[in-house]
Amino acid sequence: MIDKIKCRLCDDSHGIKQFGMHITRKHNITYQEYAIKYWKDLPKWSPCKNCGTICKDTYCSMECFKVGQSKTLKGGKMPPRTKEHRKKISEAAKERLKDKTKHPMYGKKHKKSSIEKMSTSQSEFLKENGHWAIGKTFSAESRAQMSKTRIERGYSKGENNAMFGKTHTPEAIKKIFSHKPMNKLEKKVADYLDSKNIKYTFQFFINDNGVCKSYDFKLKNSNIIIEVHGDYWHGGIGVKKHHFDVKSTIQNDMLKQGMAKNNGYEVKVVWEHDINNDIEIIENLLS
Repeated sequence: MIDKIKCRLCDDSHGIKQFGMHITRKHNITYQEYAIKYWKDLPKWSPCKNCGTICKDTYCSMECFKVGQSKTLKGGKMPPRTKEHRKKISEAAKERLKDKTKHPMYGKKHKKSSIEKMSTSQSEFLKENGHWAIGKTFSAESRAQMSKTRIERGYSKGENNAMFGKTHTPEAIKKIFSHKPMNKLEKKVADYLDSKNIKYTFQFFINDNGVCKSYDFKLKNSNIIIEVHGDYWHGGIGVKKHHFDVKSTIQNDMLKQGMAKNNGYEVKVVWEHDINNDIEIIENLLS
């Protein structure tokens, strides 16, 4: 490692951190201008591997990086990272970010334009490639590790949870559910209602004494609400195994039905196994 650098313009020697200041103040030129001319004396400076421009990195721009990688890989894709490589990267990131204030985004917020750009990019990627977890199940070891990580991050159950005894505001709940797309089961019901020319509102909200709940479908010009229940999540008879916290889901379903009834609405529950068996059951419920 180079401790000191000898200036080509005045023969003075300075440490790496002080050298840029010396060039700017004494010789009235930028460090980059000096580096382009005498890059061999400076650490990390070299010609771009693609176009030859003197720069501080291997490539001078993202365009050159893409061209260089394409040449290196002969038009192929980067090989997938090994488990050991991913673990090494993760451990290095954890060590580097033990102090949260050192995170490049600490105390900052993305611009609205940046958020929209990221959202659009993510949506396009998911449309083209699908979500990586679709069709996959986590091993018991992975689930245990995820649970441990959530606890370490403060996502604990009971009184230790940050949301214990609290509830989202009606405005927050509406904002959360406004981004929720239809799942496959809800799409089947929506297609059926459309085929029968039945007008509806997807994601209907009832706010009762500060408690806000979302319902799947509310038929227009009617007091009927349709709730679509998946067997796995809501404890239906169509599957042998249910979600581990299905009891909480059932309690929430009962609370929602009570709120709807108190506000003059009638809730019709459509189960996944009934929809898959004969979707015409929806018409029987509505008649």
